[in-house]
Amino acid sequence: MGFRDLYLFKKMESNNFALDNLKMNLYKTSLCLILFISILVSCNQREKKEGDISLGYWMLDNGDSTVQNIIRYLGAEEYTNESYYKNGQLRARTLYTGESLMEIYCVYDTLGNKLDFGDLKNGTGNVKVFGFEGELTCKGNYINGFREGWWKEYDFRGDFTDSIFYKQGELPDLEGMKLNNY
Repeated sequence: MGFRDLYLFKKMESNNFALDNLKMNLYKTSLCLILFISILVSCNQREKKEGDISLGYWMLDNGDSTVQNIIRYLGAEEYTNESYYKNGQLRARTLYTGESLMEIYCVYDTLGNKLDFGDLKNGTGNVKVFGFEGELTCKGNYINGFREGWWKEYDFRGDFTDSIFYKQGELPDLEGMKLNNY
């Protein structure tokens, strides 16, 4: 084997090495692309469209890979909302129509004990709202799916702190009164 033959052999060997490197990089890129596409497809499968009706669900996390909410769409305007504590315990399961709270199915504290949430049925009734540690934060009435009348607010110890007046879920302008305007 002469010098020229050795040179051509080494060149061919280095070309094979470069070709093997290229194949490996293409293989890695293909795997990443397949992984990306599968994630994209699985995310898109969560919401399906049928005309103008959204079906499927959305999951929202707490930023630390624990589930905060799961929203399940039942039809055009109707959906259930399940909220969770950071420890994974179900906090509440509710039913909405549009922006109107129609029913509360269950409410639990952080240990899984049932809480008295009131008696809301078909958007009307007395409701107690609990915070992210299971403490009572406010209570009042709902009419047709919206907060109505005076709502009482409580601090983390359960002590009364304030009351707020709602009309059809909104804070109305009350003549002669300034609400939360210091």
